[in-house]
Amino acid sequence: MRASANIDGLVAERLKRSCELLPLASSSVSSINTPTGTACATSSCEPYHVTRTSCITATILMCLSVTGTAAPVPLKPINAERVVPCTYTLMAQELSGEESNSTYYYGMCMTEENEILKLTHLEHLEEYETGDSLVLIVEPAKTAIGQDNEVGDQWFNVLKGFKLPVPVTTAATEPLSNGVDERGILSIRLVYRTAAGDTEGEPSYCDEACIEDSTWETHAIQGGEWLGSLSDIVSRSSLGKFKFARNLSATLTAVLDAPMPRVGCPLFGAAADADRYVEAVFGIDPRSFVHREYVLPLEFGGCKFGGAATVGCAKPFKAKPGACVSFIRDALPTTRAHEFGHNLGLRHSGDVADDVSYGDESAVMGSHRGWRSYSAAHRDQLGWLPAAIVTDVVDISVVRLMPLDSDARDVEARTSLTSNAREAIAARWACDGCYNQETAMGGKIYVSFRGGIGYDTDLPSKAKDKVVVQAWLHPKGGSLLYAKLAAGESHEVQDTNEPKVIFVCSILPKVAATVVILPAYRTDLSAQQLCDDSIRDEPSTITVSLPSLPPTPPILPSTPPPPTPPPPPSPSLPLPQPTLSPPSPPIQSTPPEPPPLIPPLPLSAPPVTGTFQTPGFMRIRFTLNFD
Repeated sequence: MRASANIDGLVAERLKRSCELLPLASSSVSSINTPTGTACATSSCEPYHVTRTSCITATILMCLSVTGTAAPVPLKPINAERVVPCTYTLMAQELSGEESNSTYYYGMCMTEENEILKLTHLEHLEEYETGDSLVLIVEPAKTAIGQDNEVGDQWFNVLKGFKLPVPVTTAATEPLSNGVDERGILSIRLVYRTAAGDTEGEPSYCDEACIEDSTWETHAIQGGEWLGSLSDIVSRSSLGKFKFARNLSATLTAVLDAPMPRVGCPLFGAAADADRYVEAVFGIDPRSFVHREYVLPLEFGGCKFGGAATVGCAKPFKAKPGACVSFIRDALPTTRAHEFGHNLGLRHSGDVADDVSYGDESAVMGSHRGWRSYSAAHRDQLGWLPAAIVTDVVDISVVRLMPLDSDARDVEARTSLTSNAREAIAARWACDGCYNQETAMGGKIYVSFRGGIGYDTDLPSKAKDKVVVQAWLHPKGGSLLYAKLAAGESHEVQDTNEPKVIFVCSILPKVAATVVILPAYRTDLSAQQLCDDSIRDEPSTITVSLPSLPPTPPILPSTPPPPTPPPPPSPSLPLPQPTLSPPSPPIQSTPPEPPPLIPPLPLSAPPVTGTFQTPGFMRIRFTLNFD
């Protein structure tokens, strides 16, 4: 089908103006070839290079192959369609109430005029990330996705789109000298007040003190034992590589003299109102914060979510001021930690046994509301697991796993031993043919030990002190729980290339687990025998030789024995003189010793073998030789 050359003049002018303002790279950064005359109403289609001096006109746009290949993509004539340059944002919303444990993603694109287009057909947008500059061809959607649509909101179907090669103009966050990604949070409570001065709506479930405590002060939640906070969970999960800084953060209340929305869910309009208030009253620019969090009244509009956030707006060491927003309608800090996980680029933690996208109750990116940590897969995605504590599985591997939520000092102690004695916090391998609930996706497999310490303290018994098998799936990195294994149990990972079996040799609660990972086709091998061999041949056995013990000095009696009486006198008779010989040394009798408090060691003792446990819970066998 040929595309019409009769493009709406206003749209063409807007696109042309946007192109002229684009600070494109000085060198050729992309090249798209389109054969002359194909899928175009004019003969102006030529090989096209995007450079500083080039501009994407509406006619050129109609000729571009938006897939980036040489083959042209025919486009329908533009009538009700729009050609829109905009900045893309991916949103995630977690529903609450009767629809809890469900979520949906949708795209948004903001134009130069601050118009927000909500987008369906995300299959056209999977290759894009939050913050990308796009040119989209859209048409009005007859129906919209999601549960929280604003009344009168216009949703759009994305027909085609491509990414503009716009250079980064705002510097990302730089790590501190110690390699820490440190950021601030701006939390804004929205309070609506009537013209008469009465409060119409406010987030009464959490005042400013509640938000501050949730962020910085450790406390138990949901009847659990562990004492945690939002700032602590990210610091502990990242082993100190990522921190929210209190001196860079603020918690404020915006009192808006305006009616509170009663229908729809106009999130970004409310955020803009709150930003203007904060700047006018407090003199603070909200967009100077990487993370902005808006705490809404429960009665706000027709919203049904507990939390919503932009996805992937501030990945580690790639954050820019003003990049991220989240919206909260819940008092629990784990809801906030979940939404901040989305800001960092994390998708949900699901369970293969459940068709809910975030059914993994052992991870904070799952659905449970109690204290939970980030999964091994998500920690590795964010670069929080150093290579020294991750074992890359090759063929047959025997791995000793420390608890996933060990703190940084414990991890350092347990990995500072010789290489043969180190423990890992996770084992991983590529799994190109791994499955989600329905289809092969590809990704990586992670095996970790949920040892019931730290943020795993409140795990249910079915997950605590268990070895967990998870997949991290392409293309966008959600994790999927495959199995929770006790000692003696096994699980086979179904990979279309090379299935592998994980067998749990042993588990020492809160301390360590030992697992064997081997190809499923190696039926000639016994996993239990490999476990036994690994214990017998454990390389952490050490031998210590001690010097011989000195003899015990004699202990003098407290009272000397009575003197022996002299013999009676002999008769005076002459006796022959004996032959003289050298005198013998005097015979000394050994005084009696008191009974020893402990059995004495023999002068020649056999070797003694035992085990001891390091401060990092490493069990080491030893042998003592007495020479």
